Amino acid sequence: MTMVIPRAPSGRLSGLFWRRPSLGLFLLLLGPLMWFGIVYLGSLLTLLWQSVYTFDDFTMSVTTDLTLAKP
Repeated sequence: MTMVIPRAPSGRLSGLFWRRPSLGLFLLLLGPLMWFGIVYLGSLLTLLWQSVYTFDDFTMSVTTDLTLAKP
C-alpha cells in the first residue's frame, strides 16, 4: 500500500514559473509598464484636450474653438 500525497496548489504554480521563466519576468514587468503607459497616455490626452482652447487677443479670454491654426 502506497500513500499518495496530493501536490499543493502553490507547487503547481511554482512549477509553472520554473518551466517558463519568461512568464515570471513578464508578470514582474507588467505592473510598472502599465503604470508608465497610463501616465504617458494620460499626458497625451491632456495635451490633446488643452489644444482645443484658443486665446482670443481682442477680448483677452480663452475660448473653446476647434481649430487647426497655429497660434
